[in-house]
Amino acid sequence: MKKRVLTKALTILLAVTAAALLGIGSYLLYHPEPEAEERQDTEESLADAYLEAAKKEAAEGTAKEEASDGASETQKETTVDPEHETNAGSMTAAGDTVISSTTSFSDDIYYYRGDTTYTPDYAEGTLIGVLEIDACKIRRGVYGGTWEEIQHDLDIWMVTEARPDYVIGETHFAIYGHNHPTQDLSFNRLKDLQIGDVFTFTQDASVYVYEVTRFIADWREVVTSDIVDNFDLPADEMYIITCGRGEYACKDIVYVGKLRGTVELGKYSKAPDYYKYDKSAFKSANDTDLSEENSGQDADVSGNDGAIDLVKTELTVILNAENKLEFICTDAAGNKVPCYIGIYDMDGLPVGHVSYPEQEISYMIPEEDTQYITGIVTIDRTVYEVPEDIVFTYHAGTIAESTINETGMDDNGLPVYVKPVIFTLFGIMAVLLVLVLMPRKGERK
Repeated sequence: MKKRVLTKALTILLAVTAAALLGIGSYLLYHPEPEAEERQDTEESLADAYLEAAKKEAAEGTAKEEASDGASETQKETTVDPEHETNAGSMTAAGDTVISSTTSFSDDIYYYRGDTTYTPDYAEGTLIGVLEIDACKIRRGVYGGTWEEIQHDLDIWMVTEARPDYVIGETHFAIYGHNHPTQDLSFNRLKDLQIGDVFTFTQDASVYVYEVTRFIADWREVVTSDIVDNFDLPADEMYIITCGRGEYACKDIVYVGKLRGTVELGKYSKAPDYYKYDKSAFKSANDTDLSEENSGQDADVSGNDGAIDLVKTELTVILNAENKLEFICTDAAGNKVPCYIGIYDMDGLPVGHVSYPEQEISYMIPEEDTQYITGIVTIDRTVYEVPEDIVFTYHAGTIAESTINETGMDDNGLPVYVKPVIFTLFGIMAVLLVLVLMPRKGERK
């Protein structure tokens, strides 16, 4: 009898332990980064508060305008000149977003720097607008400031403007955000964004509606020079930039948005779906349907639409007798192809360059047991097809092609072993519960 009771108690204990482990595992499965989730919730709340304050100020401004329409000429003369009070007081002369000192929030995550708009206490920059991408369920405040403030906020994985000297509507605009390894955090879900999707950027009393027209994947130095720092780009384009994963693991990925139109926040708030998804909202006789214009575009970053046959090329890496790397780019006939080749570490940072064929040898001697990736930076893309990048590892005086060392993450950013462990715990718990509930011989009456 005692043995049977002890056995049953032990079985129950094991079942409870399995259930506890299963609960912990399930929680970690869906909440692998609880601190990051809490921080993201905070930043989304800040973005919501920014939008609510902007909507309120826009509504007050509209009410003032409507009231002034019926006022006498004398009353109109006393009305504040809108050139000196932009968007009903939402901006100061210096361009800093402000809110009323009497504004209060139920959360304790808000604070003020003078009258400047709310910013989380770990950030140094200022919230300058809100980016919303419905297709990815992204709603984040975009932070700006000085070069130093932007770099600080980017270093702590915030969403920032890429430079402090952008002026939306006057220059192109680029936004940086990290690609968090965990699903739904930061820009992780940009992988769900497609050509033709719509996103918005709200700044003060204006909503800028963009349609995704292109996808680009390239080396960070190229993205920086050709996009971030390139003020020759059109002012009606916005670039959302993050670090790549998978096949783009060592590159930056960029989604290009073309401005459909701008609408006052008050009007937009009454019918957001109309302005986002009804193309007639901003369409005029001279407008072009962006989805039709870009219907043939995909993730090809070669710079050619495939209308002509390009010359195929091949990139080769050789370690010579002097223990120096040689980089060769040729076509199918063995002819040398002029190009500029980059050598990068596995973070995508450049460690060397080769101008081929003028310079075949890189004077960088590789480090032992170190993995590198090399690829084309510039080539005549109207003539040549860009060859595939090469990942190689140097070891004991030899180099061997390899693959990118992934960190063992699944599509949602979880370690690949997590789901099998969870399912195993499910099985263990089920077996133990059966053992607990199954009547044994001698127990039946």
